[in-house]
Amino acid sequence: MTAANPSASAQAGGLVPFPGKVNFAFDSLPSDPSQAAVVSRDRDFLLAYYYAIYTRGKDTSYTSYIDNSGVMRTVQSSVAEHVDAHQGFTGVDRHFDTTVTPTQYYPGEQNVNYCVDEAGLQYTDITTGRVLGNSSTPGELYYLESDTFAKDSGGTWRLVGILTTPYPKGQARECKP
Repeated sequence: MTAANPSASAQAGGLVPFPGKVNFAFDSLPSDPSQAAVVSRDRDFLLAYYYAIYTRGKDTSYTSYIDNSGVMRTVQSSVAEHVDAHQGFTGVDRHFDTTVTPTQYYPGEQNVNYCVDEAGLQYTDITTGRVLGNSSTPGELYYLESDTFAKDSGGTWRLVGILTTPYPKGQARECKP
């Protein structure tokens, strides 16, 4: 497993660095170049999503990764909820056991599947800097996420679906360390 500091990743993508209080740990990229490309795109989206929260919704670069109106509304709503609650983050958000699989119904689409361990991620109050802890129930700290990507007319992978399965339901049982 390799650690990715959003500061370094954000700089590479042209974003202003995170404050250094939150880190994202990702496992290695797949060895297959086409799978590595879609996983990299997914991770870039994830960092852009958290960056939107960090900038209090001012940065909307995450929208360039999405090509589905329902996914767009869901992600925008999630960012707004964090912003309205004055929430920031500290700690580590760990992503592991990443796989890429073709979708069952739409040729050319790819699912990026991975487990998430948010037990080390804590919410903060951005107005006071106080660590609030993580109010998630234990089952929400570990989950399986499957992000579906399709190539647009220019050949760029774009997010068209998100499915999250909390532990201990279904396949998410494998996600609890």
